[in-house]
Amino acid sequence: MNVRRVLAPNPGPFTGEGTNTYVLDSDGEAIVIDPGPNDERHLQAIATAVQPFTPKMILVTHTHEDHAPGANPLAVLLAVPTAGYGPGPEFKPDRILSDNDIVEFGGATVQRRDTVPTTSATSRGRLCSRATISWEARRSLSRI
Repeated sequence: MNVRRVLAPNPGPFTGEGTNTYVLDSDGEAIVIDPGPNDERHLQAIATAVQPFTPKMILVTHTHEDHAPGANPLAVLLAVPTAGYGPGPEFKPDRILSDNDIVEFGGATVQRRDTVPTTSATSRGRLCSRATISWEARRSLSRI
């Protein structure tokens, strides 16, 4: 599995240099994790990163405005479903993931795990989740 980072053009106090969007690919298929804001330039950059592969799904780890609003527009652009732990103000998932649910693509999987209440003031009571990727995938992080 390969992991590529696509940096959203939304720098700020909560996003640092911008939201990290990840494109994971394996055996010719790809998924997108946290497509970020609904910014046309960013969504096109993600589509370009996915282009060599067959897109399978867009995953949203949580519904903050810097992670989720681009998910549904990108899903339309790529003609794929979305998934997340639940809907948010600007995100309506096609599939709701529960703890330990697995998403398969190519020869790889990601698993939703460790949903915990967050204490972040920006969360307003929402839950966060994270996709678990292998050590090998983490070592292969690259910038686009």
